[in-house]
Amino acid sequence: MNFPVVKRASYVLVNTPDMVVHNGTTQTLERKTNPDSDYLKQIKNHLRSFEDVVSYAPNQTYIGNMAPEELSERKRPWYNEKVDGSSRFGKFGEIMCQDEFYGLLKISDVFDLVILEKSFTEAVKESFKRHPILKDRIDDLKEGESIENIKRLVNDGIAEGLYRDDKLVGCVKRAHEFDPNLSAHTMIENLSVKASGVLALMYLVKDSGLDVSQIDYLIEHIMSGKLNNFMVIGKGSLFLGRMTNLFDGVSILVEKNDGGKEENTEVSKDEVKKIIAREIRKFAQQLMDD
Repeated sequence: MNFPVVKRASYVLVNTPDMVVHNGTTQTLERKTNPDSDYLKQIKNHLRSFEDVVSYAPNQTYIGNMAPEELSERKRPWYNEKVDGSSRFGKFGEIMCQDEFYGLLKISDVFDLVILEKSFTEAVKESFKRHPILKDRIDDLKEGESIENIKRLVNDGIAEGLYRDDKLVGCVKRAHEFDPNLSAHTMIENLSVKASGVLALMYLVKDSGLDVSQIDYLIEHIMSGKLNNFMVIGKGSLFLGRMTNLFDGVSILVEKNDGGKEENTEVSKDEVKKIIAREIRKFAQQLMDD
């Protein structure tokens, strides 16, 4: 049997400053309980621009444009030392801007909960045309809807707004009228996690040469025992998104083995039970001795 190894990993960061102000959990609660707080008044003064996010050395390290050893040698604090000639694209993934992420939310949504305004949708389509991975997903953005309809959904409490420089450009609808677990706010959080994970996974597929059409067959083979180790993980971090204006996504590919097994090496259920019982007795004896 071949030993499974981590074949490749991809990493992405997403800069969403308006989501911090309008959709972040801390800010949402603060707006309800203390709408005139100094915290809310000052928060915009402490957000980084997309250019600052891209030129921040740890972020460049995260997407593979800088080695950790090189980062450790840079003068601190790192936020005062921008990386000259930094790129949003790296060996492991990218740093995505907010407009494109709203578009990614739209194409990651299979229940038509995400609505983008018409002219904003056209602007996102132009950005997608220049994107190395998303340029083939332009049609999934659809045509967008009127700002009047989006305002009505937000004002009626049916949806939570998506903003660009404090201007309403879209919304995310609730998935159920009464279930608080399917509120518009929860849907934004869940879709943000999903979309950032999707982006990382798209980079993984692109850079690893993985044949996506074979995934269904791989799952069947794993279930049947023909393949023993094959894993593709797409993850987005809700915690990071709540605490900062960055969502992250990580994907990891674990290379499959050949599924082969040596003869007469299987352990029966009875043998497993005996092993567990023996270890429990051993552990209990240690407790009594102590």
